[in-house]
Amino acid sequence: MVVPNDEDNNNLERSNFKAPDVDIIFLVDRSTSMSGSKMKMTVKAVQAFVDKLPENAAFSIISFGSEHKVMLS
Repeated sequence: MVVPNDEDNNNLERSNFKAPDVDIIFLVDRSTSMSGSKMKMTVKAVQAFVDKLPENAAFSIISFGSEHKVMLS
């Protein structure tokens, strides 16, 4: 019978964790200069990019104007 040592146990635990293949942060300007069609195009672009991300991708959406706001993380 083989008993794993502490180092083996740590490696086993780490091997169960699958890090994202890619981690993307979208920064979206929501100031008044981005109103109207500019914002609509930005939203469409982010949606298109998110749709194409690999299955194991992580992403966050952070918007900013006079203050920042985490939209999705």
